Amino acid sequence: MDSNRICYLCEVYKEASDPKLKEQIKLLISRLPKKERVEEGELASRLDTCSLCENLADNNTCRACGCFIELRAAKTGTHCPHKKW
Repeated sequence: MDSNRICYLCEVYKEASDPKLKEQIKLLISRLPKKERVEEGELASRLDTCSLCENLADNNTCRACGCFIELRAAKTGTHCPHKKW
């Protein structure tokens, strides 16, 4: 898998205004089928790792892949482009 791939779904949400952005991300995560969402503890662990990463941008996107970290971290079957989780 190409670690420099852009998540086009995330690109759509970048167009949203900032006040609505967090709400839209949470809504998208909540709409994921339960089997496609990681457990809360795993999500917290992934986000903690991302929060310390040098690739975290100010808008909570990953400079390595372009995705919003909350979206990538919440979905099963995804991984950190730098294999940190």
